[in-house]
Amino acid sequence: MFQGRLTRLCAQAEEPAEAMPPGEALVAWLRLLITHAMTDHGLGARMMLATSSAGVDCWAMLRGAAERLLHPAQRAGSVRADVEFADLVELTAGIAQVTADPGRAERLLTLTLDGLRRPATRGCRLR
Repeated sequence: MFQGRLTRLCAQAEEPAEAMPPGEALVAWLRLLITHAMTDHGLGARMMLATSSAGVDCWAMLRGAAERLLHPAQRAGSVRADVEFADLVELTAGIAQVTADPGRAERLLTLTLDGLRRPATRGCRLR
């Protein structure tokens, strides 16, 4: 049952990848990932495991889906080149685990995404 839900979630990465610009597609899938993790707390916990658990390698499944979206977003310049798959999973799992409020989750995701975007100018520092 869990594996089926995870398989469907990973398959949902294909739809935005075909219908949206790369950066938007990644954001759309991250929103789905958070929503699923918030409603299925087992997914949120398992997302944090980098190894196979209960016969399901969540990490590998999520990696495949996320990288189908992350790499094109990086090539398009929508996401920083140093962002890794693990960054996305750990950030989204963390958001899902700290709030049950969808509005709060959206705010936290928006703040997180601002940090993932490639800066408009190099050398710009926060003061």
